[in-house]
Amino acid sequence: MISSAGFGSRWSVTLQAWLALIITLGGPPRHPVFDGQVSQKSLPSESLGHCAGIVTHKQPRSVQVVIFSESNREREFLLLKRLESHGGFWQTVTGSLEEAESHAEAAIREVKEETGFLAAAEQLIDLQLVNIFEIAPQWRAKYAPGVTHNEEVCFALRIDKQEIRIDPKEHDSWIWADSSRAHELLFWESSKRALATLLRKLE
Repeated sequence: MISSAGFGSRWSVTLQAWLALIITLGGPPRHPVFDGQVSQKSLPSESLGHCAGIVTHKQPRSVQVVIFSESNREREFLLLKRLESHGGFWQTVTGSLEEAESHAEAAIREVKEETGFLAAAEQLIDLQLVNIFEIAPQWRAKYAPGVTHNEEVCFALRIDKQEIRIDPKEHDSWIWADSSRAHELLFWESSKRALATLLRKLE
């Protein structure tokens, strides 16, 4: 039979040993979520919004990059086709800004993610165009409550015509098209506007 006195004595020794271990290690182990900030390197991105009651929302700030090539007086534009589950439409490179990211940084990241091409900041052409458009109702749940419009800063990028490595989670095909075909295929008015702005800039 274990007496309460004996149990208390052993518990005291165990507690002392645990405290000594904490002092030796410099403090109790810290969880990436509870050590003052969420460590994005320690958690998958899709988990960040569900830990310790943290809610993350997509920013209503994005970029668009019109990628084009020029060779032998032939000018073509790169279009990407969204998955059918994401709309199935043709578009340019687009994407939302991440936390503490500049528009240029977001543009470079999105180009790499969606085409596999690694661009340098000095290659970006600022189209001096900002699209403000209403967020489609079916996508508003990704944004903070009350957010209805998005601000999109537009760039262009000239590259050599080449094979593209698309992100299969977002797109299922791609094409190089001349300006008239690109204008015909582009779904969003904001994309057509960016294309038209680039064409005027190239005249």
